[in-house]
Amino acid sequence: MLVAARKAGAAESLLDKLKDVWLEDGMSHEKANRLKEWALSNGHAPVHVQAASLAFFILANNPAESWAAMVDRTIHIHGKFYGVDDTGVEEAIDYETILPLFRDGGFNGTIVSEWEGHAYDTRDAFQQVRRHQAMCKRILTL
Repeated sequence: MLVAARKAGAAESLLDKLKDVWLEDGMSHEKANRLKEWALSNGHAPVHVQAASLAFFILANNPAESWAAMVDRTIHIHGKFYGVDDTGVEEAIDYETILPLFRDGGFNGTIVSEWEGHAYDTRDAFQQVRRHQAMCKRILTL
């Protein structure tokens, strides 16, 4: 997402502030508003603020263990992902920690691969979905 924001023209100072605000406590919309206020008062263009703020609405930094409380009631998962690299690892979501919580908690529902990387990534979507499904299968059958 940082690469895409840079390509859209966002300055490094805006992206540095994004990284700081992203780690702060609060809801995504609150963080986005804090970044927006700072950015506009520091001369950043609204289009660049929008490109940077996408991080607050696509990614989250909640503890993976927070999913464990819902496993017994989960029958369907939107398996969002942003990019699975050549080694079969999702680049933005810690599937290696999250999926075992579901597996070990007795999850036997469905996972639908949902590639969100299309918003900023030009890699082949079909290849990304194949990689995501292979990664999920690998983790769930360990």
